[in-house]
Amino acid sequence: MAFDSEQKMIAKAAVLALAVTVAAVFGAGHFNLLEASETEARIGLLGIAFAPLALALFGNIARLANHRFAEPLDRNAAAASSKTAKADMLSAILRNTHEQVTLAAMVYAIAAFALPGHWTDAIAGSAALFLIGRLIFAAGYAKGAGGRAFGFGLSFYPTVALALLTAVTALI
Repeated sequence: MAFDSEQKMIAKAAVLALAVTVAAVFGAGHFNLLEASETEARIGLLGIAFAPLALALFGNIARLANHRFAEPLDRNAAAASSKTAKADMLSAILRNTHEQVTLAAMVYAIAAFALPGHWTDAIAGSAALFLIGRLIFAAGYAKGAGGRAFGFGLSFYPTVALALLTAVTALI
């Protein structure tokens, strides 16, 4: 099966996001900048990791709320359906971000207490990529699946990599 041009763009973005993920998440184990072995340090690291998640949600909620405030057609959209395409787009970005935040928060919390100390930098690395990914995702959303694929990958793949790393290190 041959890929169409959009599928090729998505695949290239996915491979690039995966390469960045592998370099950042698995490379983090060699830096030991935030190595957290004690419970207090792990809780502090989790607080640092949750901050980008909260910031991503806050930013998207604020964008949609600001749009609704400024756009008379969408002002009552919370009680009914949106009237403009922009409100629908902002709502879709917010929903996707919420889905990603939910998964990432669970994975980060498990990883914070299950990973060996020398791997805990991977949590902070994943959180940083998450926020960068969400910004790129939102900026490229209107361009279609190809425009948002890299941002999606940068926020999703590190979470998956961290979950796999946590599972593998728990089995060893």
